[in-house]
Amino acid sequence: MNRTFALSLSSLVLSSGFAFAGGTPDSGTIPDGGFDNSLVRELHINAYMRAWEAGLPIADVDGSGGVDGDDIEAFYRALAADVNGDGTLNKYDIIPMFAVWSEGGAAGDLNFDGGVDGADLEAFFTALEQFTLPSVEELSKSVEAEPRDPKGGPDKHEATLTDE
Repeated sequence: MNRTFALSLSSLVLSSGFAFAGGTPDSGTIPDGGFDNSLVRELHINAYMRAWEAGLPIADVDGSGGVDGDDIEAFYRALAADVNGDGTLNKYDIIPMFAVWSEGGAAGDLNFDGGVDGADLEAFFTALEQFTLPSVEELSKSVEAEPRDPKGGPDKHEATLTDE
């Protein structure tokens, strides 16, 4: 069964604590029939990449003290671990994680190995403990507050991509 969920774009950007049909992010429940949060995830990814490209401290998801390529991997792992889809990684993701993990579907594959097993629970709790997932609102505010180089200068950090 497909469900339609209508939210205004401004409410998605300005608030990471919107209500689900049948549950709320704070309740730790998954609504009946699930929730398609692809637009929320897309906004989150775009906001994060803008902050990462600018080298803003908020993009240091892995807590290493610098903004680098490892933060992108940590961001995607933290975003996958945000099982209830509220835009934050916290204790309210624990019950939904066990629910999706027990179903064995793709949403439970948090270590991206193609299967759902105990390693995914380990990946979830590692992400919960080690990574900080900034909300769309926090990312947007940080990017907006950043002074802009009118000449379009280089990023504040350098990313080196190599073919191995």
